[in-house]
Amino acid sequence: MQQPRQLTSDERTIALFAFRYALGRRTYAPSLVAGYITEHLDSFSEHDRNQMAEEIEDAERDALLGDPCDAAVWLELKDRLMKREGGV
Repeated sequence: MQQPRQLTSDERTIALFAFRYALGRRTYAPSLVAGYITEHLDSFSEHDRNQMAEEIEDAERDALLGDPCDAAVWLELKDRLMKREGGV
C-alpha cells in the first residue's frame, strides 16, 4: 500500500482547524476529519499529536464529544495519536 504524501504546513494547519471545528459536532464531520488526520498521522509533529489527544481528553472529561458514535470516533483517534509517540 502506498503511503500518503506528507502534508504541507498549510494543510496541517487547516487539518488542525478542522479538528477543532469538528470536535464535539454531531454531523459527519467527526468521522471525515478524524479519518483524514489518521491517514496523515506522520505529517503531524509530536506536539500537534499530543495537543489533539489532550483536547480530546478535555472534551471527554466535559462530556463534549458529541453523540456516542462521534465519541467512539474521537476516542479511537486519541488512541492512535497516543500510540504514535508514546502518548500525552
